[in-house]
Amino acid sequence: MSYLLGCSLLFFNAAFAQNDTLKKYSYLIIAKTNGKDMPFGTCFFVRTKNNLFLASADHVILRRDVNGNDYEFHPDSFYVRCCDNKNKKFCLGIDTKEYKENTPRVPKYMKTDIFLFKVKAPAGAKIHSIEKLIDYSEDYTKKPDSVIVYGYGDDSIEGSLEDNNSATAVPNLRVGTIVDEIKKGIYFSVYNAVDTTLYSTTSEIVTGYSGSPVFLKYLSAKKKPRIIFGGVGQGADLVYHKGYIVRPDIFLKILKAKDK
Repeated sequence: MSYLLGCSLLFFNAAFAQNDTLKKYSYLIIAKTNGKDMPFGTCFFVRTKNNLFLASADHVILRRDVNGNDYEFHPDSFYVRCCDNKNKKFCLGIDTKEYKENTPRVPKYMKTDIFLFKVKAPAGAKIHSIEKLIDYSEDYTKKPDSVIVYGYGDDSIEGSLEDNNSATAVPNLRVGTIVDEIKKGIYFSVYNAVDTTLYSTTSEIVTGYSGSPVFLKYLSAKKKPRIIFGGVGQGADLVYHKGYIVRPDIFLKILKAKDK
């Protein structure tokens, strides 16, 4: 093996290993249907000074389409697969019936696609939360070198999410770049409106990835790569192969309002 090739492989492995450490922040959302587990999305946790929040995309929890109509399967409660300090798996239950009843049925573009829910982790729970990767001083004007997403999509287990047992699901990695400026907004011709809460990437946020934590990676010639929280996975344009992400600054504004 040549020296140049060896160095390239070392750099690639180091970069992949750094990305791989981010998978611990993505958690699997599961519901019960006909006595079986049904995985149907991704969530993550974020701590504030006073609270622990579970975060995801709102449409994942509400189980509503772009027009605000219920999907065929729309449970009022779900649970999140977690581990304790001894790496033993347990399930954290979340009841969303009241939240769903109090959430208006409106087209997706009329509200920010963010779900935040205060939770209390049981004693001994090992919860990986993303607050240390939040950079409150970042203005998001500089484009990152890559956008990193770990989610429990259809590609996380064989077949589709609906047909498989959640015990075998692991988060998969998708890496892309930003299509345009984060704060520019996206025009949707179907609504004839600009959604200023979203930005787009070359990595599709397909079924199951909605609600995933997103990370922005900035490379430097002299320093270690910088990785910061970059928003929440929201959806995809499968025609133009783009993914949609709720802006991180929008997420943080909502988090601040909820943190009471």
